[in-house]
Amino acid sequence: MSAVNQEILVDLPSICLNFPKPPKNEIRRDNFISTIESFFKGDSNIIFIEGEEGVGKTNILSQFARKHSKKTISIFIEPTSRYAYEPIFLKRVFCEQLNWILNNEPLEKKEIDNSYISLAIQQLSKKAKREGDFFVIVDGLPDLPENKGRLTRFLLHDLVPTGFQGFKFIITGNKENYEDHIKKISNCKSLPISPFSLDESTKYLKQNSTGQYNKNDFKEIHKMCEGVPGKLEIVSRMLNKNQSLNDLRSEKPDVLPEFIAIEWDQIKDSLSKTEREAIAIIAIVGFPES
Repeated sequence: MSAVNQEILVDLPSICLNFPKPPKNEIRRDNFISTIESFFKGDSNIIFIEGEEGVGKTNILSQFARKHSKKTISIFIEPTSRYAYEPIFLKRVFCEQLNWILNNEPLEKKEIDNSYISLAIQQLSKKAKREGDFFVIVDGLPDLPENKGRLTRFLLHDLVPTGFQGFKFIITGNKENYEDHIKKISNCKSLPISPFSLDESTKYLKQNSTGQYNKNDFKEIHKMCEGVPGKLEIVSRMLNKNQSLNDLRSEKPDVLPEFIAIEWDQIKDSLSKTEREAIAIIAIVGFPES
């Protein structure tokens, strides 16, 4: 391997094929990271990350993985494309990180069989006895548009080593949704993710909005978005496109999809016919009929 590649592939997030790109102006949520760490210092082996859509579950797990970048295997499932959550792709994502921990080199195998996975997990379990536990993140299962049960069984029964010593797991979704898939599920905790505080919302808006707003404006936007990062992101984009705060007051939506619909209404008229057709194709490919 070249010196350049050695420099690039220095941690697991850089190897993970579906690791989310960190936001440009990221709000650190260290209180949740610390809570996860404290749970694992106790007797918990599995932590379920719960929270409404857009509250920032994926970003918190990304922050955790980057903090523990040598010991966290990540599977971030992207629900917008069927190919991004095919078992063969997710197996590759998992095994490339597994192999890097064990051998400090890229995985050369074109086909990955179950015997390779079983042996590698046993080796990593032994390594954990010497060096401490490894973490495994599984994010995005609740958001899948189809075959949710089949993929959950594949990941938590056939791929991820939930039955081995030396592994701690962080999974997004409510505990009740996984009771049929994970043994000894009683040895776990749930961590509800709360929205941004007013201070966090204000910091986010100051970093991401180009307009001039006062303290009351920030407070109003925070209340309008209920502190949900996903809503704040959309509102920030809308304000940066010359959408006025007065217009947002009149259109105040209550749920994230309605925020997205309002933003779409603002831009769709500016798209060409070709651009609209391309978006329609992406929608069909990403969310095919069951």
